[in-house]
Amino acid sequence: KSVLKPIKDSFSVKTPSKIIEVAIRSSRFHIELSPGEAEHNDRLLLSKLIKDAASNNGLAGNGRVSFMTIVLYEAERLSLGAQAALRRIMEKYSDRIRIIMVCKTIGQLIPAIKSRFLLIRVPAPKTEEILKIITDINTKEQAQLDYNKVLKPILDICNRNSRRALLLLQAAR
Repeated sequence: KSVLKPIKDSFSVKTPSKIIEVAIRSSRFHIELSPGEAEHNDRLLLSKLIKDAASNNGLAGNGRVSFMTIVLYEAERLSLGAQAALRRIMEKYSDRIRIIMVCKTIGQLIPAIKSRFLLIRVPAPKTEEILKIITDINTKEQAQLDYNKVLKPILDICNRNSRRALLLLQAAR
């Protein structure tokens, strides 16, 4: 068994009125989630999740990994309160956590967050690159999906979004 194989799971936070549950993928070394799924409870969710990850005693095994990596998808959907809380939590637990934020645009992020991250712009893949990927998958899966009827429409619809192209390919199959 590989310790790096992500595990699908969920993380829940109890509020006074209800329990908020969000899907996560995790291993001993990382946690991936889309905090926007918690909507207006994203501040509470991030606080609890990061505090739990930072207090995880299993991280310092044999001196190899001494921090937990947290990947936040759709970071632009975080509320202002969640971003402010994230900034405070990051400073408090900077020795035990590393955060990667994935977003389409940084315009919604507060300056205090932007200044604490290394910003890396990754351009969308070219249509030819997406075509190569979905053609390779089509071949390996022996799906035999027609280019004109299925693959070309996928390229037109996905708008250079490789994740969307893969989901459309999966749905077409």
